[in-house]
Amino acid sequence: MKNSTDTNRDFWNELTEIHCRSKFYCLEEFKQGRQTLHDLELELLGNVESKSILHLQCHFGLDTLSLARLGATVTGADFSDNSIAAARQLAQEIGVPAEFVCADVYSLPELLEKKFDIVFTSLGVLCWLRDLPAWAKVVSHFLKVGGTFVLVEDHPLAFIMDEKSEQDNLRISYDYFDKSTLSLSDEGSYADPNAVLEHKLHHEWTHSLDEIFSSLIDAGMRIESFHEYPFAMFQRFDWLIKNEKGWWQPVDGALKVPMLFSLKCSKK
Repeated sequence: MKNSTDTNRDFWNELTEIHCRSKFYCLEEFKQGRQTLHDLELELLGNVESKSILHLQCHFGLDTLSLARLGATVTGADFSDNSIAAARQLAQEIGVPAEFVCADVYSLPELLEKKFDIVFTSLGVLCWLRDLPAWAKVVSHFLKVGGTFVLVEDHPLAFIMDEKSEQDNLRISYDYFDKSTLSLSDEGSYADPNAVLEHKLHHEWTHSLDEIFSSLIDAGMRIESFHEYPFAMFQRFDWLIKNEKGWWQPVDGALKVPMLFSLKCSKK
């Protein structure tokens, strides 16, 4: 019987192949110079030129390499073998220097000795982590004193909502405070809903804002800013429409709920 990490690795190894050819990621456009970081992320990160950055759960490296194109010295880490292989190949193909390490978040300190000006992770990352206090300690471990941690993530409220909810009838499907493993077996992904998967089974975990904040504070981080946003990275609900900045939002006048949040922290 595989453990949750191995099962999720199989899932993401298969998704990597799907995502590399999906319209969602527009890989060929990226090779021609397209920037993949959103305005929200760029504003929080600030000027990254000459900064050392660790990108946790980097997938196949588009955001990591986007940071490198902006002048940062970057290291990306992900537990998917296929993701890291694709990231390394892409970096070589476009001639952008970057280091990529294949490791899950919790074992990364055993493989990487550097300290960084910035630790960055973004969009769909926390639900794959069972132990947030241990995650926060890893973030703190890799930051220089005074360094910055930047997180942009799906809002916990959006995560527990029924994705089939109608615009005027939003429903809660999961327990906000439930810490048990959520085992799912779905076809497709956010990047290609019609993809047929061999490795459908995957495991996720919900985390409250309280748990996120407390884990970071207990790990020696100081919260500098926190914001909530009424839009999503992907079409979480059928009735969301894409705005001019690429976010998915309700139509004007519709009920709004937080679907993303951002945190910026510093290491004491």
